[in-house]
Amino acid sequence: MSLPHISTLSLSLLCVCVCLYLYLSVVANFNSLSLWYTLRSMEPKTFIHEHLLILEDVHERKGKKSVTCYGCSESINFFDHGSESILDTAFSCAQCKNYFLHKRCAELPLENKDTRHPLHSLMLYERSTSKYRSTYMCSVCRKRSTQFTYYCSLCHFNICMLCFFGENVITHECHEHPLTFLSRSILFNCNACEQTDKDSSYLCYTCKFWIHKNCALSPSTVKLSGHDHSLNLMNHEPWKFRKYEDSCNTCREYIRDGSWVYRCCDQCCKYIVHLKCATSELKPSRGGGSKDTAKKKKGKEHLPDPSLIRLPMADDSVDIITYFVKHVSHEETKRETMINHWSHDHQLILVEKENKNEMKGDKILCDCCVQLISLPFYICSKCNYFLHVSCANLQRTLHLPWHPEHQVQCSLYPKFYSLFNCKGCTSYSNGFFYKCEICKFYLDVKCAFVPNIIAHKAHEPQLVEIDGTRAKCHACNSTSRGMRFRCDACKFYLHYKCALLPSTVKHRWDNHPLNLICFPIINHPDEFYCEYCEEEINPENWIYHCRICDQSFHPGCILDRYSNVKFGGTVEVDDHPHPLTFVQKAKRNSKCCRDGKPFDDSPVFECEDCNYTVCKGCLNLLVKNSYRPVEDGII
Repeated sequence: MSLPHISTLSLSLLCVCVCLYLYLSVVANFNSLSLWYTLRSMEPKTFIHEHLLILEDVHERKGKKSVTCYGCSESINFFDHGSESILDTAFSCAQCKNYFLHKRCAELPLENKDTRHPLHSLMLYERSTSKYRSTYMCSVCRKRSTQFTYYCSLCHFNICMLCFFGENVITHECHEHPLTFLSRSILFNCNACEQTDKDSSYLCYTCKFWIHKNCALSPSTVKLSGHDHSLNLMNHEPWKFRKYEDSCNTCREYIRDGSWVYRCCDQCCKYIVHLKCATSELKPSRGGGSKDTAKKKKGKEHLPDPSLIRLPMADDSVDIITYFVKHVSHEETKRETMINHWSHDHQLILVEKENKNEMKGDKILCDCCVQLISLPFYICSKCNYFLHVSCANLQRTLHLPWHPEHQVQCSLYPKFYSLFNCKGCTSYSNGFFYKCEICKFYLDVKCAFVPNIIAHKAHEPQLVEIDGTRAKCHACNSTSRGMRFRCDACKFYLHYKCALLPSTVKHRWDNHPLNLICFPIINHPDEFYCEYCEEEINPENWIYHCRICDQSFHPGCILDRYSNVKFGGTVEVDDHPHPLTFVQKAKRNSKCCRDGKPFDDSPVFECEDCNYTVCKGCLNLLVKNSYRPVEDGII
């Protein structure tokens, strides 16, 4: 009975001895393997090559100006520069033919980390066998390569040496995440310059922000011609952090949130340009697309023709119609002592000079162009109807250069309070108009006779007339409808109504003449507020400003959309004993005395003797007779 027991015990001891032997063998082999890796790591980190590599002047041995690195496929350069010879440091293999490695390629670690594949470590591989070198596709640049690669066997992720060694990951002050370089040239829309071009690129793997390589390497600070301060490169802030929607000071196009811009380093200056507009000016080989560049260029093609109409006019007292008509016809207007005009029932008398009983009282307006009357002019002594001499001699039909399809006919509404909306300046008027019966549009006489090409002090090259293209106006920053002038070279656009603004105006809110400011006031310490509407003024817009009182006004508040309407005419109605006067705003009532509706900003009819005011809609139901205004001050 004891023998089986002894046999079982012996077997157990034998098993323990075998396990111990196997354990010691594994440990010994593991230590040997670790020692082998340690010894191998003491050599240049080229443990994927079986022969000894020597650091030497490979060009002396090869007698070539350039050899190729086996690891990255880039040239190991050698060139003469004067008395000096410059070469890349390189390793070579004495046994293998044409096996060369840059020093940086030879010393690559076997295991590495990369931000483009943060989940796992990457191992260094040589894609070669004894007979051929196999190819792989780089996961970053998407190009096939036979270079060394860092490879993740779990994800099958490859990075070629060009992507690994290049400026593959950068940090940029205009973006919050690292940007990875993609060397392959590809057509895409850049988030920085908003242009679709083919170029190498930098990509943000976190938020998919993608920009051209040239944009990423743009200088952080530039100095452009035509502006006094330096400009800093920055990311355009979102709309919620801004008071106004910014537009580029060069091309006048809106600036998209998140794109890159150059903004003036002076906090008081609001100058801002697109990245593309600033960099295009920095490249002198390209044609100028910038208004500042165009201003600096010298040559006949950029100088305004001295025969052109030069705007703005000095003030609102200038007879602008006479000025325009003379420029178009080059003839003096006829001056007859008495005329019968198609627009009026009575004879008109010529007034050529002032006498002792000169004009006084309110400003007298021409019934044709609704501008201040000036000598010489025609007057109706019975109803005080006024016409400039040039307005009295206007052509009844016109051919417009921008509307060659049809003629336009000069006409006048029989009722003085009937208003039309001018297609050119978008203002209302009750003066003469030119109408296309087929296309159903109206032009006041100023816009009908505006020359096709003008010169303006806000822009040195000449401006050409165009139709109502929805381009952004440099003066008011608006894309509202209306006719525009443009400069093809600079993409400079100007509304008719803005181009015709006078250089100085007078307003009851200020004792001094207000000057038209076409450019932002440099180094102004405060923000601008309109004294009339009390709203803040966009610093990019044109303003009327009094430097003595430091008061500013929107041009639209000084010359609003009813500035071409002649008020003061009177109307007799059935249910009121006194004549009603045509006025722009009600002085006493905020509601119509007939229908009880509140007044909007439309003109109304008011009794000067009693507290009675009606809107235009109610007046049309009550009117008996209407006639043009009787002006005070003519004796």
